[in-house]
Amino acid sequence: MSTVRRPMVAGNWKMHKTAAEGRAFLEAFVPLVQPYLDRVDVGVCPPFTALEACALSAEGTRVGVFAQNVHEAAAGAHTGEVSTGMLAAAGAHGSLVGHSERRAAGDTDEQVAARIRALLDAGMVTILCVGESLAQREAGETDAWVAGQVRSALAAVTSDEQQHVVVAYEPIWAIGTGLTATPEQAQDACA
Repeated sequence: MSTVRRPMVAGNWKMHKTAAEGRAFLEAFVPLVQPYLDRVDVGVCPPFTALEACALSAEGTRVGVFAQNVHEAAAGAHTGEVSTGMLAAAGAHGSLVGHSERRAAGDTDEQVAARIRALLDAGMVTILCVGESLAQREAGETDAWVAGQVRSALAAVTSDEQQHVVVAYEPIWAIGTGLTATPEQAQDACA
């Protein structure tokens, strides 16, 4: 029997906001979303340099704070990378994994799956990003592509662990292009 996860709205701040700007944002943001937190999960994904400050600002609220990426190794010679232990120490609830910008920079399906495993093993939540390019959409490949990304990413995730994975559909063709996925297009891809 499958369960339907509560809806989640999360904002990826990308390379925006310092620690001070993140704290100021959350001071104004949390009261605005407070009335909705019984019906929907809300999260923010600040840059690493603002992660701890934002986690402290959101402490005691039901607004989740997530990293924008995580490395699959617990430690080692991985310049510029961050482990699940580091995220936990900073107060993060989990991390985005497989964002299209990271995939375009070289992240593989195998790395995405390994990062999900690392987050789950650390007791953290994964926001798994999946989506297709405009060429894939126009070629009618959306369903196969997105299903393949999900299958690959969750191959080693048990049914009990799935409650700790949020699948976020982000059509690559709608990121920063001025194009927008209709609710019907998004629902079709999610189905």
